[in-house]
Amino acid sequence: MAYLLSNGHQLYYREKGTGELLLILPGNTASSASHIDDIDYFGEYYHTVSLDFWGTGKSDRVNNWTRNWWVEATKDAVSLIEHLNYDKASIIGCSGGAAIGLLMAALYPSKVRSVIADSELDQYPSDLIQLCIEERKSKSKEQLDFWKSAHGDDWEDIVQKDTNLMLDLAINGHVFKDKLQDITCPVLFCGSLEEENYVPNFTETIIKMTKQIKRAELFLVNDGNHPLMWTCKDQFRRMTLSFLHNI
Repeated sequence: MAYLLSNGHQLYYREKGTGELLLILPGNTASSASHIDDIDYFGEYYHTVSLDFWGTGKSDRVNNWTRNWWVEATKDAVSLIEHLNYDKASIIGCSGGAAIGLLMAALYPSKVRSVIADSELDQYPSDLIQLCIEERKSKSKEQLDFWKSAHGDDWEDIVQKDTNLMLDLAINGHVFKDKLQDITCPVLFCGSLEEENYVPNFTETIIKMTKQIKRAELFLVNDGNHPLMWTCKDQFRRMTLSFLHNI
């Protein structure tokens, strides 16, 4: 089992492969355990590593998740790059993990080669956040299996803390929303047009985000849903490998 010590807390990570470093950053309520299949796939092409953020998965727990959690997670991901003895990494960020990848690119440009930002916006309507929270309360068998696999026995506490973060996003927007213009590395935004069915102005918002970054590209498909990397796996993987190969 692989761990690193970052900013006073112990963090778990999974890895496979050799070559250039590729970080897979889990999204909301997920962990590296949720990305085992992705690690196996991309590990055939890159040194692929996925991190359990502070308070999640097999990493140390944290009592309170404040808005500063996003910045701490960003610092931890940079610490992981340094721990693995690399100068920089490409990032695949899924949902909330994409937010951290974009924040890394804005705050630590020398550490980030490129970012693939999957299914994440810089602002969500408060009623949509509330709908998501209500869906979490249903605790379907699929949800329970996912959360238990990702975090273990204390999954419910972790999901609640993540929910509190989402409530903050509904009020204040994402921590990276004013920093997109600071990003200089190549960025690939991607998502499914199916998200328009429940995320108002999804396409319009992600196009506006793309326009703010000089070296950004946008990949939207009719198939799949949220996140694209799991619901439209083959297309996502082909596009990601092509993007990484050509930067």
